[in-house]
Amino acid sequence: MSKSCTIVGCDKSAFCKGFCRKHYYNYNIHGDPLYKKPEKKCSECNKKHYAKGLCRDCYFKAKGTVGGALNHGWETCSQGCEAPVYGKGLCRKCWNRLTHAGTLESKAIPDLQGEEWREINRPDCAGILVSNMGRLKSIRKRDEVLLKTHMTKSKSEQLYSLKAAGNINVHMEVLRAFHPNKEGDFQAVFIDGDRSNCRADNLQWYGKEYLVVKAVAMAEASNHSLADCFLRFWHGETNVLNDWFEQQKGRLKAFLFKRLDSFYVPFYVDIEDCVQETIVAAFLALRRGMIKSLDNINSWIIEIAKKILASGVRDLLPAVPMIRDGADGEYNIVDYAGLCHPSAELAAIANEEMIYA
Repeated sequence: MSKSCTIVGCDKSAFCKGFCRKHYYNYNIHGDPLYKKPEKKCSECNKKHYAKGLCRDCYFKAKGTVGGALNHGWETCSQGCEAPVYGKGLCRKCWNRLTHAGTLESKAIPDLQGEEWREINRPDCAGILVSNMGRLKSIRKRDEVLLKTHMTKSKSEQLYSLKAAGNINVHMEVLRAFHPNKEGDFQAVFIDGDRSNCRADNLQWYGKEYLVVKAVAMAEASNHSLADCFLRFWHGETNVLNDWFEQQKGRLKAFLFKRLDSFYVPFYVDIEDCVQETIVAAFLALRRGMIKSLDNINSWIIEIAKKILASGVRDLLPAVPMIRDGADGEYNIVDYAGLCHPSAELAAIANEEMIYA
C-alpha cells in the first residue's frame, strides 16, 4: 500500500522523503515544502500583474498614453503621431500606410487650372472646402478626399440641383464663397441654364436687375394682349395690373368651389382667403420673374391656387378625427359637421402640393 504525502490536507501519494511530487520540489528548491510563489502586483494600482509591472488595464492605458502619468517610456511613432511604435519606428497606422501605399506623404487632390479653394462657413461642414470649379473636398483626415456629387430633384421647386453628402447644395456654397451676397438675395441663377455647371463664373445671385431684364425681354417678345400692361408693371407701375387681378379673383373663386365639390369636401376651407393668398403669391412671383411666358399665365395662376388649396386642406387634416367604417375595418375621415368622406379623396388634395410644386 502506497504511502500518502505527509503534508496535512494533501491526499496525493508520496514521491520522495514523505512528500508528494509538488511538495518535494518546493522542499528541494526553496527549502520549504509549503513554499508559495509571491503574487506579482501592478505598480500603479496593486492589481494582478499582466505585463511590464502593470495590470491589464494600466498596461493598455500606458500603451496609448504619451507624456502622461501612465507613460512608462515606450517609444513613439517617428511621424509625430504620439502612438506606440509598431514596426520600423512607426505606429501601426503609419506602418500599414507605408506597407500598402509605399509612402508616408499625405495624398492631395490635384488642382485644376485656375482652381481656388475656400472653406465652407457652416458648423456641420468643418474641414470641407469648395472650389471655384464647383468641386468639394474633405481635409478632415490625413488624405484629402474629393466628395462625390449627384443631381437631386427638389420637392419644393421641382428643379434638379447638384448636391453632395450631408445635403450640401454645391451651387449655393460656391456662390457664398466666391460671390458674397451684399443685397440679401437667396436664389441662384445659372447663366448658361445648365444646373450641373456650378463653376463660380456661371453663377450669380437672383437679383432685381437680372429679373427686370429677363421679364421685360419676355414681355417684349410676346404677342399677348396684356404684354404692354406687363411691360409697364415691370418698369415700376405696380397698380397697372389691379383690374386684371380683380378679374382673376372671380375666376379663381369659381375654380376653387368647383375643385372642392369634385372631392366632396365641406366648405370649412375659407375660399376668400385662398383667393387672396393666390393673388398675393402670383404678384410676388411676377416680381421675381417666375413666369416664362405670358401665354401660360392663366394656367400658371391656377396651379398656384391648387398648391395653396392643397396646403390649406393639409393643415386641417390633423384636426379631423378618424372612425372605423363597417365590418371591413376601413377608416374614414369625419369632419366637424359629421359628414363622412373617404380618406383617400382628402389625401389626394393634400398630396397635390407635391404634384404641382
